Amino acid sequence: MNRFKRKIKLDANDVDFESKFSIPAIMRHFQAAASDHAQVMGMDYFTLKAKSDAFWVITKVMIKINKLPKWGEKVILKTWPLLPSAIKCNRDFEILSPKKEVLVKGTSEWCILDYDTRRPRKVATTCYPLKMKHLEKRTLEDRYGHFLAESVNKNFVYERKIRATDIDLNYHTNNTIYSNLVFDSFSISELKKMEILSYEIHFCSETKEGDLIKIYHTVDNDKNLITGINSNSGKLVFQAALEYKNR
Repeated sequence: MNRFKRKIKLDANDVDFESKFSIPAIMRHFQAAASDHAQVMGMDYFTLKAKSDAFWVITKVMIKINKLPKWGEKVILKTWPLLPSAIKCNRDFEILSPKKEVLVKGTSEWCILDYDTRRPRKVATTCYPLKMKHLEKRTLEDRYGHFLAESVNKNFVYERKIRATDIDLNYHTNNTIYSNLVFDSFSISELKKMEILSYEIHFCSETKEGDLIKIYHTVDNDKNLITGINSNSGKLVFQAALEYKNR
C-alpha cells in the first residue's frame, strides 16, 4: 500500500515531434499514478471529499532526466509518498527501463485544501493514513529552486485563454495543462537545440475557465525561466525552469 507501480508502453499520445517521451506526458502519467495510488490508500479525490471535505493540490514538481525513452518502448513508473509534515505532503517517483535503468526521477510537493475555505488543512485533520509505514527513499536530494521577482514579466511570448477542457474536478485548471503552456512557449526549432536535463514548476495560484494567461520568458545562464501571469487578476499563476545543454 505504501508504493505503486505501473507498466507503460509509450504510444502516440506520449511522445513529441522527435518521438521522445514528452515532459507534459510524463506529468500526466505521474499525476494519474499518484491519483490511482491515492485511491489504494483511501485518499483519492472522492474519498477525501466525502470523509474530510477537502481535496488535493500539487504545489511543486521537479524532475531530472537521464534519458528519454521513445514511442513503442516500455517503461515502469514507480511512485510513493514520504511521511507528511504538519501540512506538506511529498511524493517521489521514478521511471525505469525494463532493465531497471533509471530514465527519469522526480519529486513533488502537495497539500490538502479545505473544500469550502480553499485554505490548507493539517494532514492529521483528514483521513490520511498517517499510521501507514512510509518509505524513506528519496529520488532527488536537490532543493526546489527559488525564482527571483525580476524573472517575472521579462519578455512576453504569447497568451492563452483557459477553456472548458482545461478544467478538472475542482473547477480550476488541471495542473498538467501548465506544462503544455510552458512547452508551447517554445518553437520546434528552439526545442530541437535543447537537450533538457531538468524541469521544475511551481504552481502559485489557481485559474478558471475564461482566465487569460500571459506567458513570459527570461534566461538565467543555462536555464530558461517561464512565468505565467493571470491577465484578469494580475496574479502569478506558475513559474517554471528548464535546465538544458545545447545540442
